[in-house]
Amino acid sequence: VEAIISDSFDLVLMDITMPGLDGLGATAQIRTAASDKSTVPIIACSAHVGGDVQARYRSAGIDDFLPKPVDPSELQSAIDRAVNRVAQPGSGTPPPQPRA
Repeated sequence: VEAIISDSFDLVLMDITMPGLDGLGATAQIRTAASDKSTVPIIACSAHVGGDVQARYRSAGIDDFLPKPVDPSELQSAIDRAVNRVAQPGSGTPPPQPRA
């Protein structure tokens, strides 16, 4: 979370199940940060996909979700969706700048 707030990232690929602070807690910290980084797109990955899990992830501030194991083409599609949302006029977030 500290790295996301202090540095610049185009998006976050967040594992939901992590030791210590889980992905939902990390997302909450990012979304409530007093920073322009609080709007970074977050794509969650988890093996837990049943029931209302995806709805809970979205209500926690996660933008997209990928089940594990992650399919590379689904990951690319999720990245494309995130980039397109960020680049949409009126989204309030400038498009990501290429890194040198």
